[in-house]
Amino acid sequence: MTEEESFRIKIEGPSFNENGTSLNELLKVYSAIDGLFESTHSNIAGYEKYTKINRNPYQIIINEAKIGSWDSYLKILIAVSPALFNQGLTPKDYLETIFVTYEFLNSIFTLRKKGEKYRLNVNGSGNRIEIIKENNVTNIYNAPVTINLVANAQKSLPDYREIADILKSGNMTSLKINSSNSSKSIKLTSEDANLFDLVESRSSEIKIVYGEIYRFNKRTRTGKIHISEADGIVPGKYTFSVKKDNQIDIILSMQKNEGTFSVLEIFIEDPITGKQILDSLEIVDL
Repeated sequence: MTEEESFRIKIEGPSFNENGTSLNELLKVYSAIDGLFESTHSNIAGYEKYTKINRNPYQIIINEAKIGSWDSYLKILIAVSPALFNQGLTPKDYLETIFVTYEFLNSIFTLRKKGEKYRLNVNGSGNRIEIIKENNVTNIYNAPVTINLVANAQKSLPDYREIADILKSGNMTSLKINSSNSSKSIKLTSEDANLFDLVESRSSEIKIVYGEIYRFNKRTRTGKIHISEADGIVPGKYTFSVKKDNQIDIILSMQKNEGTFSVLEIFIEDPITGKQILDSLEIVDL
């Protein structure tokens, strides 16, 4: 049995106007959005490594798209399987979880940006979070299913930072994701471009990873790598940077399915737990 839920993505900016839509910029935005769905799916299903087989139970399709601002109407389809969705998850719950996670992240990053102190009260299963300021509960977030919202927020944060980077470029000025069946939504504008910024620290220990580079921007010397094996790094998708001297080798490596890379880890402070977490990688040799 397959269930579905409709939603809408609207993108505005110089690369999305009445003269047409930049395919390159559109793919960047949709890749980040797809990451939000993958993060939520893997968190619900308990996957450490995301593969094509993991993706099989759900699918996102575009029904209609309009040029001007990029205005698209989509459906999320889930083949309901007791093995994967024993919580009774529906596509509406799925979408609602993504919206609640965004609202939670938006709240705590806004507080950080203002320099306001807060603490979190998380229930045992992690699907209810209270933000507390000066001993008063100011916000409450409830996931529609038994899902750890803290873990979902941590997995989704890199995708929101990727969206923020696109806003910083100026090619996109606003992004909105909403559903007619929900009062919640995701809405980010140019004013939010620095919202998810965090202080970075770099490791000094070089680690060897095995994986595939599937995207690289030679102008910014940044890209995306899917790590399948590594010592001390959880397999998955990561953003990476590379020094100018190595960018030709990176481009050549993309002709192969997978390869071995020497990397340094770049950490950020987790705004939820206060701990250092892996944010991205710098490829120093290959």
